[in-house]
Amino acid sequence: MVRLLLAREDLDPNISATGNETPLTFASREGEVEVVGVLLERGNVNPNQPDRFGRTALYYAAQRGNSTAMNHLLARSDIQPDEGIWNGETPLLVATMSRN
Repeated sequence: MVRLLLAREDLDPNISATGNETPLTFASREGEVEVVGVLLERGNVNPNQPDRFGRTALYYAAQRGNSTAMNHLLARSDIQPDEGIWNGETPLLVATMSRN
């Protein structure tokens, strides 16, 4: 279904909902690895757009210990892996604290 929607050129994959959460941050937070991959196939997806807490898709993937989603995200040349949230936590720090 996501592929079908993303086939439309007039669809903005960076549009955010309440809390500034984008489809990419939501999919990453919920562990939807296939959806993360499909979204990233589209060139105009911003992988660094933070939610209201400053958390990015990479942050959520690291928090979940989801190495597949992290690999999808880190394969992008425009990813900013050192972006931290308000308290300085970065995806790397969160990955080291992950229980998964």
